[in-house]
Amino acid sequence: MFEAVSRGGARAAYDRLDLYERAEVDRIIRLIETGPYADDARRIMVAVPPLVLSAFDCGTWQITYRVVDPFVEIYGIKRIETSEDR
Repeated sequence: MFEAVSRGGARAAYDRLDLYERAEVDRIIRLIETGPYADDARRIMVAVPPLVLSAFDCGTWQITYRVVDPFVEIYGIKRIETSEDR
């Protein structure tokens, strides 16, 4: 199991979430910690030069991160806007 740590703007993005949103994001981060490698449609590789990041996209949230054993460095937390949100 990996340990998640925030990098860049991820901490500020997390701090702006309400309690319900934090619970959703925390659940996703726990999933990432147990299996961070790209293995299905929700976990994909993303090139953000000079880094190669992974992204977990569940349709509601997108979390970008990088695996640096034994850590998962969280770089971004973003709510995906749907047509219902507009």
